[in-house]
Amino acid sequence: MPRALLFLLAAVLFGSAPAAAAGLERFTGHVALSGKQIPLPAGEWLLAGRGGAEPFDSAVLVQLAGRDVRAFIIATTNAATTNAATTNAKETSAGWGLTRDCSRPDVQFAAIRYASAVDGACRFVNRVTTNVRPGSSPAWIAAVDTAAREGWTLPSLWLMAGVRVTDRRDVVDIRYHFLGSLPDTAATWTEQALERAERGLRGRLDGDDPLAMPDLSAAPAPYRVSPPMLAGDVAGDSGGTGPWGLGVMKTLSWRIVGTAADVAVAFLFTGDPVLSGGLAATGAVVNSILYFGHEMAWNRTADTAPALLEFPGAGAPADE
Repeated sequence: MPRALLFLLAAVLFGSAPAAAAGLERFTGHVALSGKQIPLPAGEWLLAGRGGAEPFDSAVLVQLAGRDVRAFIIATTNAATTNAATTNAKETSAGWGLTRDCSRPDVQFAAIRYASAVDGACRFVNRVTTNVRPGSSPAWIAAVDTAAREGWTLPSLWLMAGVRVTDRRDVVDIRYHFLGSLPDTAATWTEQALERAERGLRGRLDGDDPLAMPDLSAAPAPYRVSPPMLAGDVAGDSGGTGPWGLGVMKTLSWRIVGTAADVAVAFLFTGDPVLSGGLAATGAVVNSILYFGHEMAWNRTADTAPALLEFPGAGAPADE
């Protein structure tokens, strides 16, 4: 076969191969971002963009099917080079904080696993549209430029499954974007994604298998908004009652025990069951009011509500 024909055949074959610039870094399993490990779903991921305003570092990784972007991730964390003054301030303050997406009433799914003044973990799912607009993450802007340069097809509508983990020193916010429309499947998938993110925050993903990709291949589900937990519901994914409801429950449960004790003590001193019951009933009403007021005042002064910290992302809710 003539050499020229061989060169032509090679050019055709390589030209039809999946397009990925040789200069882009490739990762599997997880990627290190400012000292934290970001868990990646199965497959090869390309670093398409990186950037962020001090003290935060963001990265966008994409997964290709030919020239089509079939999934992408935008991850944000505090930079390892954060200056000592900022780090010390965070170590003694309310921590880095959660995101509004953890408790928004208009998302597909939201749940807070735990939250306090210093740490928290939550997960959320929503449909988002992606475009570059004022306030977009620098990493996302760089990724869009990379996609245009490489000739990748970048869809505009995605199912986003996000997780946030934070403690006194560090924060990791990871938003996985997939082509699909099964929010319930994605919500279940975020359980394992959040567990991996917690391990990655502490650098414990070495040797772990990659995350499984969520199965979003079934028929599209109808648009449905799952009621999320409220910001005050910090008991865990299984539910919560908020500070007000919790105060009522604690008041009632304590009164059952306290009233029984009051009746017994009053009867020991009076020997009269009617008088003992009356004294105990009066005390139950007065003490319940005082206890509930004390509980609400304590919740206000304890300042245990998690802070909020928002990062520029890769898109906006699909309904906006």
